[in-house]
Amino acid sequence: MSVEGTAGQRQRTLATRAWRPVSMRQRVASVVAGGLGLGVPLSGFNPFNNASDVLDVGQQPILVLLTPAVLLGLLALVGAAVAPGACCWHRDVKIVAAGGALLTLGFGLSLLATDDIWYSILIGVTAVLAPAAVGVGVARSTISARVVVTCLLLACCLVLIRADLIFVQLYGLPTPQTLYEVKFSNRPYDFHYYTLGNPNGTAAWLLMPLALALFYVGGPLRRESRVVLVGVGVLIASTLVLTYSRSALAAGILLVIGALVAIPMARAIRCAIIVVLVVGVVAFALSPTNREYLSVVVSTDQVSSASERYTSTVDGIEVALDHPLTGVGLGRYNAQTGHVPAHTAAAQAAAEMGVFGVLGVSLLTLGSVMLAVRLIRARGCGHPRAAAAIAAATYLVFNVFNAGASEGLYSGYVSVWGLTLALLLGLAAGEDVSQVTADQVRHAPPAADEHGDQEPTCS
Repeated sequence: MSVEGTAGQRQRTLATRAWRPVSMRQRVASVVAGGLGLGVPLSGFNPFNNASDVLDVGQQPILVLLTPAVLLGLLALVGAAVAPGACCWHRDVKIVAAGGALLTLGFGLSLLATDDIWYSILIGVTAVLAPAAVGVGVARSTISARVVVTCLLLACCLVLIRADLIFVQLYGLPTPQTLYEVKFSNRPYDFHYYTLGNPNGTAAWLLMPLALALFYVGGPLRRESRVVLVGVGVLIASTLVLTYSRSALAAGILLVIGALVAIPMARAIRCAIIVVLVVGVVAFALSPTNREYLSVVVSTDQVSSASERYTSTVDGIEVALDHPLTGVGLGRYNAQTGHVPAHTAAAQAAAEMGVFGVLGVSLLTLGSVMLAVRLIRARGCGHPRAAAAIAAATYLVFNVFNAGASEGLYSGYVSVWGLTLALLLGLAAGEDVSQVTADQVRHAPPAADEHGDQEPTCS
């Protein structure tokens, strides 16, 4: 048979499959994928981030089961039960799983030392157990990574557009002086209220969808999809500038550089992006307000940022050494208890959960980097699962030097950081058996059973 005939036969086969009835398993997988992709980001933004206050879980702990974090964890587990899939247990995935298990153990032991056991339990449910359920459920289900990533970025756009419009409405177009004033001031229903409440916490979280958009754009997509993704990346990067976080801005610049190196594109486009990036960075650095703001990083004054970071980290380590096995209790090393939160997730976790907390954070970070490297080599950085791994690794490495939230997982009962991280790691660790890539169609006949389902493969 000729090549044209073979190609035509394969196209007819795919067309026939497209008209086949959708199974219940596929429907459930689609609902779970869309629900998690939309629900995880929205859980951190108004009005959903007020669920714990509306439910008053502090006075009625059982109602924690109705918080967005727990409901999303249950949704992921339902997806794994109804539409089970395969999780490839490579060494890196085992390391990530071990990190999650150690964090869970650290949470359990921390209950022995906490001075507010119900608060620690509720934080553990929303910030440790619920994200763990999301990660495990996603990794063990046949949900489409493409649908999850698309819905996640869509939800990000919806909430960020609203927040950015609020910024412009209240303060006008941003200037260096405006950015500085807005970051260090709060007013009812301002820009920070419509993001994640805290500019540094918002900036740290934005690194995950930013990395996702930047690297996913290099995948096998249509031109229209690439244009939309570039727009999404610009929106997220613009909001990152509005948060005015020095460390997150530096990480964002590194992400853009990494994407420029990794993603194939026309030389003219690459050069144009580099020129825009360089001009923007130089203009930012030359502004007197920005220059003064950046100089604080290397200042030796006792009130400087560097001094605060060093002092808070050392204090966290000292507290951990005093309580090496249990820490002082999950959620109990913060300003309310007279401590300055450590500016590193490792020291913060050690102070709250002892040795198992710091080991858990360390293994999660190491495993995520190894997972990202493997997926990039096997599938390229543009594959949705590889992009998810890059986003997770970026965030975890960033939190080693500058924790965005406590342990990089939560702020109060809002755990959008941990949920997003778990969702991305679950995507990276799982196998998507619902997708047929163009390369598979061109070069190999699909291995299918009588129902047309592809056999899962590990990369």
